[in-house]
Amino acid sequence: SDDASREILHSSYNLTSTLAAVIHCHSSTPGEPLVLQVLQKLTYNTRTFQFTNYIHELISFLLTNIQSQNEDIIMPCLGVMANLCRDNPSVQCHIKSMDNVRQFYRTLINFLAHNSLTVVIFTLSILASLTLNEKLFDAKNIHQTFQLVFNIIVNGDGTLTRKYSVDLLVDLLKNSKIADYLTRYQHFSACLSQVLGLLRSKDPDSAATVRQRSFTSKQTCTDTMLCPELLSWVEFVPQTDFSSVGSFLYWSSVLLQVLELLLAMCRIGGLRSQLCDVVFRPAGPKLRAAGHRQGSGADGGRKPECGLALVQWLSSPVEGAEKCLLQTLQLLNELLEV
Repeated sequence: SDDASREILHSSYNLTSTLAAVIHCHSSTPGEPLVLQVLQKLTYNTRTFQFTNYIHELISFLLTNIQSQNEDIIMPCLGVMANLCRDNPSVQCHIKSMDNVRQFYRTLINFLAHNSLTVVIFTLSILASLTLNEKLFDAKNIHQTFQLVFNIIVNGDGTLTRKYSVDLLVDLLKNSKIADYLTRYQHFSACLSQVLGLLRSKDPDSAATVRQRSFTSKQTCTDTMLCPELLSWVEFVPQTDFSSVGSFLYWSSVLLQVLELLLAMCRIGGLRSQLCDVVFRPAGPKLRAAGHRQGSGADGGRKPECGLALVQWLSSPVEGAEKCLLQTLQLLNELLEV
């Protein structure tokens, strides 16, 4: 799962081609998705060229099975396809030239209403790679896309979903037109507050509880719109507490993902000042009053401002989280230079 091991297996041992060949040999009976799951981990954040052995056969297999009714392999197929398409013009051109690409696009659009947030974010990632300049990401629809991505970052089905969500938004911000749209997005501060709320959650169970309150099983992710009125569900999550190694590692991973997104936003002039305002904004009178009801003292039970939450992470155990702490320092340095 680490970058160095993945690069060795991908480049030195040519494992991507080997697994693609295995999938091709058993394409008529795909069966268990184990090989696809390994291939998804292997191809994440690595460049796979279209002249790689069996890559065309792999892409054809993915397109066919993404449009199938086999729920067991649809998700890993979408994950592998998202990896192959990301920042890869040669693979993108090959897919766009295929005869059944329009039907493939229609299938992807339907997946945006899927009840799995992981399926939705894989789908959005593929669409962003293949159709960035088309209708889904134009001025009319981009705000709804922002709402959807922020919702998945906050309410995602674990670190994998959040990782792909952050990657997608970071990639979108590389497009100057979309970055400008985000600077004018009216709910940006509210969405950012929810993302920063992840830094102040206590453990995975707390996050699951938060998710359950804001996203019921009867809703699809397109039904849940992030707006100021929904901020109440993050107002009193307990402060960060690393009571176990597993909890610390989980939230270190979450913090890395959030920091990557925040650092990308710092590079956008119109977002940097808004980000600074939200991170260092003190709790308002309403939050103080509510905190008074739930804890002892005038500010009992209220959460610290986001800037203080970042400082709390700096005082956490360092072993195994050096990159996390360095990125926290980098972010604070960027923000304090505004």
